[in-house]
Amino acid sequence: MFQFAVLLSLIAYAAALGDPACGEPAIPPSTVSATIVGGYEANRNSWPWQVQVRKISFGGQWCGGTLIDSQWVLSAAHCFHTAIGDPDLSDYEFVLGAHHVNDYYGSYYQKFSASKIILHEGYGSLSNSNDVALIKLREPVDWCKGVSPACLAQTRPSAGTVAWVTGWGDQEASYDPYLQQVDVPIVSERNCKNAYWGIDDTMMCAGYSKGGYDSCQGDSGGPLVYQKSDGTWYLAGVVSWGDGCADAGKYGVYADVAYFLRLDHQHEKMELDL
Repeated sequence: MFQFAVLLSLIAYAAALGDPACGEPAIPPSTVSATIVGGYEANRNSWPWQVQVRKISFGGQWCGGTLIDSQWVLSAAHCFHTAIGDPDLSDYEFVLGAHHVNDYYGSYYQKFSASKIILHEGYGSLSNSNDVALIKLREPVDWCKGVSPACLAQTRPSAGTVAWVTGWGDQEASYDPYLQQVDVPIVSERNCKNAYWGIDDTMMCAGYSKGGYDSCQGDSGGPLVYQKSDGTWYLAGVVSWGDGCADAGKYGVYADVAYFLRLDHQHEKMELDL
């Protein structure tokens, strides 16, 4: 059986040896606490790993993703899952360096098609378990100030750690076509499970019990990142699901990136056709 975690670990290892260094945006993001719901417009190109997933048959913006290597994007499995077989590669475009939701130009704008879309072999469309997917772009990206990778978190950040979500998803009460960002704290496993039935080890929560700040529809697959004390940014989660958007007593639920890197089978020796 194909092992998703093995492939993700190999990509992370190769990226760590590469150039540019991950998690070091050339254009610093604003981290003034605050529309993703309840958020505000990001500094242009300050989240250089942000990927916009466009679905041609849908007419544009569909999901988000995170650039983790020169040809690999990490996103959510539910963005590409079909009940009748493999996703149609020709129906998706992957955009980097964009700021406006309909950017088709700009100093850092790059657009790609996919040569592979790989859903986690344990993904459950009903349970939302293992809600991660890897996309291999047909060509490597051109590294620049507005396009560079995020580092992958090896451990889940502790409860209370401030993390940031970015995307072009539904803002509910308002509409701003520019990339939005919002800060949300990591929630303890206990509080996450108290808020939702069905939380498993592949998931984590972030947000406020009072609500008001959250990711929403259209942000799926996008990054939940946090900054370590050395200034480096790490991808902790992938936007997955939730009950409503920014509702009191509920949180955003994310696929826990560290979970997929710390499994024992990441050390298996496998030959993978990449």
